[in-house]
Amino acid sequence: MKTNLNLFFSLVCAVFLSSCINDDSYKLQAENELKTAMNQWNKTAVSSYQFIERSSGFIGVFEVKHLVDSQGAIVDDYGCITSDLNCEYYGSDYEPEPKTIADVYALLSRAINEADYFQIQYDFTYGYPKFLSVDWDEDAVDDEMGYDWLFSFEGMNCISENDQALIACPEIYDPVCGCDLVTYGNTCEARASGVRYFEKGACP
Repeated sequence: MKTNLNLFFSLVCAVFLSSCINDDSYKLQAENELKTAMNQWNKTAVSSYQFIERSSGFIGVFEVKHLVDSQGAIVDDYGCITSDLNCEYYGSDYEPEPKTIADVYALLSRAINEADYFQIQYDFTYGYPKFLSVDWDEDAVDDEMGYDWLFSFEGMNCISENDQALIACPEIYDPVCGCDLVTYGNTCEARASGVRYFEKGACP
């Protein structure tokens, strides 16, 4: 009888430890994927972009469009950009919180470390996040949220005359391919020419 009880408790402990290990390994994998995505984003050296964030939860659906310039500053934000969405909670004159991709990455990191459940998808070509489903507290009824992100670079003007500047760039050859399909010696030269987005490496 004592042997059976010991076996039972051993099995319970094994299952408990296995679930902890699986949970930790899942979070570790998610953290590694986040780092990979962020590194890829930095590698592609996108200097300006726009993205739509669509969030859905207990209070309804809300959609915001964010535009970010080459210096990482907010250009403009638009709230409730789709008329059939449930935005009454916020009001028609609601000012959305400004966001850049760094803010989105911070949300993903928080979900990985704090939420009871999460699922994340990335575009690994550029490294930006595409989707997050998160349940912050499995015991709470109305804290589940879903986020969809649609990033776009083509809609931005390739060359910004306002960003063109006569500056002394370092004589370091670290080529980037501008959206104008011109190879620049480094990111400084591209930005000095007013190029709003570019990728690492020479143009093909």
